[in-house]
Amino acid sequence: MNSCLWKLDQNQTPILVPPKARMKAEPYPLSFIRVKRSSILVIDKLSTHAKGLVFMLWGNYAKQKGKHIDRNKHLVLEAGHPSPLSANRGLWFGNKHFSKANTYLVEQGKTAIDW
Repeated sequence: MNSCLWKLDQNQTPILVPPKARMKAEPYPLSFIRVKRSSILVIDKLSTHAKGLVFMLWGNYAKQKGKHIDRNKHLVLEAGHPSPLSANRGLWFGNKHFSKANTYLVEQGKTAIDW
């Protein structure tokens, strides 16, 4: 788990790199803890070493990861989870995350995404 899970390409765009070896089957709690630690590590590295990224944090679990993101360097968009329950409670529809992300990317001199 000490190997990096990301790298920057020639355009300084972060790319996730799959691990070379898969973890052995483990009890759920240990696997979950490793995934949780890995995701925080990846978010922290991306936030530190990249600039002008868009992070879409959907749901309370994802929003907790927001404390690892430098909001002065990146756009962070938060909303409820897009599940039917959250969406029907008004926590998803109308958030315009995709258009906000594209606007930000273009302002950063990057290409908009064809969602």
